[in-house]
Amino acid sequence: MQERAEAFQRALEQTSQDALSLARRQGEIREAMQGAAPEQMASLRGEAAGLEAGIRNMAETLSIAAQTSQAGGGERPVSEAMGQAMGAVEQVVASLDNPSGRSLAPQAAAEQAVDALNQVAMQSLAAAQQLSQGGSSSPSAEEVQQQLEQLAQEQADVNNQASQMMPMQLTPQAQQQQMEQLADQQQQVASDVGQMSNQEGEDGALGDLEALAQEAEALARELAGGRLDPETRERQERLFHRLLDAGRSLEKEEFSEERESEVAGLVERGEVAPLGPDALGLLRFRPDAEALRRLPPAARALVLRYFERLNGDPSSAGGPPATGPGGGR
Repeated sequence: MQERAEAFQRALEQTSQDALSLARRQGEIREAMQGAAPEQMASLRGEAAGLEAGIRNMAETLSIAAQTSQAGGGERPVSEAMGQAMGAVEQVVASLDNPSGRSLAPQAAAEQAVDALNQVAMQSLAAAQQLSQGGSSSPSAEEVQQQLEQLAQEQADVNNQASQMMPMQLTPQAQQQQMEQLADQQQQVASDVGQMSNQEGEDGALGDLEALAQEAEALARELAGGRLDPETRERQERLFHRLLDAGRSLEKEEFSEERESEVAGLVERGEVAPLGPDALGLLRFRPDAEALRRLPPAARALVLRYFERLNGDPSSAGGPPATGPGGGR
């Protein structure tokens, strides 16, 4: 039973990583849409369709793992998030097929697809951590993982609102109000990450939380200044991914600390004899090369056969006779 649970946990963790990879690729497609020519948009349409196949494969793999491990419905929240992500990516493909239609603009649809894939990663990681809490994790480690998960969710909410704002045509006053609210939310993430960094110190897998807090603070200043462009959105996505990575790093570090180390005992050391010619693949006896060259061919062949038999005879360890081409009589 424990082995099946661990196998399902690994499948969930892999799903989280796969979803993040797909989200990053969808983000790259979104960036490539800016100023793209019609033939380039057609190529991007093919890449977006490829993401659909990636989500289907991810869903099938998780479904098989859930059936094998008898997960009992533990994969259901992840599957629901995958369904939403599939719908979002399908919307991207539809918008690329008909950019002037009534559907969302391609970039706006791509933004929503990125957020949906990030939610798949969040749900997968949350389910994996819930399984790990039933094992040997200490309560303090569980609490830290939950805090990191909550921080990543907060950043995901900020990212989602930012993606919804970008395509909106608002009045300057409404735009300013929305940006102020968004900046406040980003500042709250920065404060929460900074507070956690102060509690945890600089050691271990959480040692870079201070840098993440500084990045969240910088993003809040950008938003407060009215800047919400593709570069800012890309930085927000990277911050979200790094918060998720911090949780995975903590889990890996915790697993490695469960291994017990042993102090090496005393080992009796004996004399190490040098390797002999047989062990090195060398001949024990060999004729003198200069003497062989002075012999006629027939005699040289006899001498070589003699030394060949001599090297193959274990009883000849005392050495060859003193006469002959190798003895220098």
